[in-house]
Amino acid sequence: MPNQSPIRRQVLVGGDPADAYRLWIDDIGAWWPVNGFSCFGAGAGVAFAGQSIVETAPDGRKTRWAEVVSAEPGSRLELKWHPGRDAAESTRVVISFVGVPQAGTLITLDHDGWEGWPNPGAARADYRAGWRKVMARLADYAGSPGGGDDVWLVLQHQAGPAAPPGGVMTSPDFALHGRFLGELGRRGVLVAAGPLVDRPGSGMAIVHAPDAATAVEVLAMAQDVDGSVVNELLVMLARPWKVIMTS
Repeated sequence: MPNQSPIRRQVLVGGDPADAYRLWIDDIGAWWPVNGFSCFGAGAGVAFAGQSIVETAPDGRKTRWAEVVSAEPGSRLELKWHPGRDAAESTRVVISFVGVPQAGTLITLDHDGWEGWPNPGAARADYRAGWRKVMARLADYAGSPGGGDDVWLVLQHQAGPAAPPGGVMTSPDFALHGRFLGELGRRGVLVAAGPLVDRPGSGMAIVHAPDAATAVEVLAMAQDVDGSVVNELLVMLARPWKVIMTS
């Protein structure tokens, strides 16, 4: 079976982690795009009901999408996820909320657990495309981070499901990563980048954005412009960095 590593999608939004968490729990019906991503389609509603996410059709029919496995308000939410499927065929969705100094909140969604499905690769591909649109809707609803000054991010990279046996640097797609880093350099936001000596296939880039709007742009580029990430040669995780000293 091919590597079914988690899908990951990250967005940077305004407000603190407690605000972002409340949007997920209390306002999911306001921002979730039910027209394209639901069981009943246009006119349906979705909401948390106790420890479950429930969709309600215009005619009153109901179906459960997920159950809460664990919840740490303002920090982390784990869901047993199965829209349109029996709960026995559930996957796992984990959403984390981390404050970004002077910028807002970094929301990270990881989704895995298709190994027991008849065609896990197809399911993963569908969800990978879907979560990009769903998280974009969430970001639009939450609003962009305002102001900000000297936003620092660490972009961590490791070998993805498309990495060849010989290592990521043997793939033609690795050159796409170099182009992406070069573009960050031309924009003046790249501080340093390179592989981790003790972890083959892994590396990191340090980004210093002058404001929150630039940080949002860099995060989008790291997911959608870096061809090595788009093609899954590499998997990227952005992490906020609180810098307290520079030379």
